[in-house]
Amino acid sequence: MSKNALSKVVPLTFFLIGMGISGQAPQKSDFLFKCLKAEKVALLLHKHQNKIMKQYILLALSLSAFAMAQAQEKAFPYELPEEKPNRPLSAALERNYDNYLGARPESNELYTQFKYTELKGFDYNGNDGTISRRDPSKVIFENGKYYIWYTHRETPVAPVGIPRVEESNDTIPSADWDLADIFYATSKDGFTWEEQGVAVPRPPKPQVGWRSVTTTDVLKWKGKYYLYYQAFSEAPGKSGGDNCPVAVSYADSPNGPGHLLRKK
Repeated sequence: MSKNALSKVVPLTFFLIGMGISGQAPQKSDFLFKCLKAEKVALLLHKHQNKIMKQYILLALSLSAFAMAQAQEKAFPYELPEEKPNRPLSAALERNYDNYLGARPESNELYTQFKYTELKGFDYNGNDGTISRRDPSKVIFENGKYYIWYTHRETPVAPVGIPRVEESNDTIPSADWDLADIFYATSKDGFTWEEQGVAVPRPPKPQVGWRSVTTTDVLKWKGKYYLYYQAFSEAPGKSGGDNCPVAVSYADSPNGPGHLLRKK
């Protein structure tokens, strides 16, 4: 039996078996490495006529194939299975299979069956950029109708853009959410809305939020309605980004009036 041949076959065998024991999935580079080694083994089979040598090499290949199969079995598949696999899963994957309609977005009807309809009741001044409504809150149902809160800006001109923030002033916004207030609207069917006006106005300078109040969300707790939002005291981009704290206002009714909740 050739020692040179054994020196080539034995390391390959233990390498592949080791991968199977550890449960590592072969990468592309490992796969190419295996193919190159397998080609060398085939050449060895052709070269060596010794029957014992042939048997040893075939055994090595069989064990290697088994080890690779074990590795593939232990590794999590690249494509997420539609059915929940019978194996240990992370908490996130457990929720993905147990709490949602489909494991992958394309198999979940909430991702594929949405129909987008333009809402009625909102004017955008011909979409010239002077009126903006964005960053809607959650929708809640109170008093027989739907309520929603959002960032509302109405300025003489469209935003100049954050790269040109130095051109902004008390009437020229730097960004779409600059010089904005928080408005709210109501609807009986969720399609046609009636804008009710300001829910949280910008306070007088120099109070926090005098420049803009934006990006709100609503929370109902113990009979009160809380609005959390960003409060700007300078134009967005002035200091290199959105430099703003979070403020809270509350009211006894979804129709307001709102009161700024101050830390005592």
